[in-house]
Amino acid sequence: MNIYVYITALGMVLIGLYFVWRENKRERKAEQKKQECNKQQPEE
Repeated sequence: MNIYVYITALGMVLIGLYFVWRENKRERKAEQKKQECNKQQPEE
């Protein structure tokens, strides 16, 4: 297997994981805001 093919595949996987992680982080922030609104007490 060509090393460049391996590096390119690895890079694409890392980029995919980064986007998934970023979306999950955004969803968690939204969930925290919803929970704070339900509690009506901000926690820091």
